[in-house]
Amino acid sequence: MGWTDNTTINAPGAVVDPASIMMNSGRQVDFTNTPDSYKGADGNKLIPAFTVVSQLASGKVIPRVGNELTVTVAVASNVATATKTAHGLAAGQQVYISGANLSYVNGIKTIATVPTADTFTFAATGSDATATGTIKAGIVACGMLVSNAVENSKSDSVSGYGIIVGGNLYENLLPDATGTPAVLSDEIKTELANAGTGFYFEQYGDSRTS
Repeated sequence: MGWTDNTTINAPGAVVDPASIMMNSGRQVDFTNTPDSYKGADGNKLIPAFTVVSQLASGKVIPRVGNELTVTVAVASNVATATKTAHGLAAGQQVYISGANLSYVNGIKTIATVPTADTFTFAATGSDATATGTIKAGIVACGMLVSNAVENSKSDSVSGYGIIVGGNLYENLLPDATGTPAVLSDEIKTELANAGTGFYFEQYGDSRTS
């Protein structure tokens, strides 16, 4: 008898081409800093497979959406200082700034210094000014979970979780916090496209007429 390899990647239908997927493995999830919107009926948090995640300074990952910080930003001599009590960020991390009235403040920024536990700085070439608006700072996405991440799962907490860092995906089949498919925002697609090896997004649609 011949031998057949039936090995498959255990991933939902968001994948366009499973062979295109590139992964890192063994990543731990920081459930403490995961929003309560991921909490299930049993009180534990469940982060669905293919959720977009960011990496904290600790090396652990959290869902990208729902963890944005609301900050204030002032620019002086082409250096922006963002203020947020106990922000928890570290020098070298990338953040996506949005909502500022100053265009040179918004976008993907690399944290240059962390002068205090409540402030961090990044380069912002433009006039000296204090930005206005509802300004958000979210840690830049580093990839997507390969499988569901379940709080208080002993086996998973030991082995960690695989993270997809590139591949071809149907973006409109990716889940939100409730597991419902949600089209990714332009900013998150930009972050993922720069996450390392890169992502390519397509829209899934059934074109059959009968």
